[in-house]
Amino acid sequence: MTISEPCFKGVWSQIRKRLSQADMEEAGMIARLLWTRRNDFVDGKELRHPNSIIQKAAADLMCFRETQNKTSVETNRGSRPHVKWKRPPEGKYKLNWDAAMDVSRGLVGMGAIIRDYNREVLATLRARRKLTLSPFNAEAHALMLAVLFSKEAGFLDLMLEADSLHVVEKLEKPVEDWSIGGLIVKDTRNVLKSFVSWSVCHTKRDANMVAHKLAKDALLSDYDQYDLEEIPICIKQLVATEAL
Repeated sequence: MTISEPCFKGVWSQIRKRLSQADMEEAGMIARLLWTRRNDFVDGKELRHPNSIIQKAAADLMCFRETQNKTSVETNRGSRPHVKWKRPPEGKYKLNWDAAMDVSRGLVGMGAIIRDYNREVLATLRARRKLTLSPFNAEAHALMLAVLFSKEAGFLDLMLEADSLHVVEKLEKPVEDWSIGGLIVKDTRNVLKSFVSWSVCHTKRDANMVAHKLAKDALLSDYDQYDLEEIPICIKQLVATEAL
């Protein structure tokens, strides 16, 4: 695409005519961050690497779309109750996992929780890695870590659940994907072959908030935390609410 305009306003006008809505949203995020990068540099701050701009734009765009989708659903359906976490069938365990990102520091927080039919918390995981990943790759990394943790802890009859539709679909219906996240999901499927049984399903963020809070809390710690039959303080209230 070649555009020759004397000012940014003219360039933006031409871009709007040629890009789809989704591409326009991404371009807008990147343009905003580039301008912020320029201002920070003028103010004497370190010039951020272009890769950090792309990663931050992807994370911001994901949050924007999730908010837009939530607003749209609430507008179309009124004040619909939040989706609640559901316990697994008797004799099975449910693993919820999530990832959180601190793009400015290049960190990924990963959280996971295993509960049973009685809604008892059997195990939790909080881990932080110094990685610069896309949201999909971060969620895939969290999935792998959670599955390995479950295997090590002996929970081999597992229902997996998360709010990352992309990762869930990749795990449920494998397709050729040579991206970092795609390869991680493929390796995770190989690990799951050693389990007694497993299944995976997608849920809304409302029903995955405990795992999300664990992932956010992981960003605050310098070391991994693995707890068996103990409930971390950061999720105690939420776990109690979901057990009602």
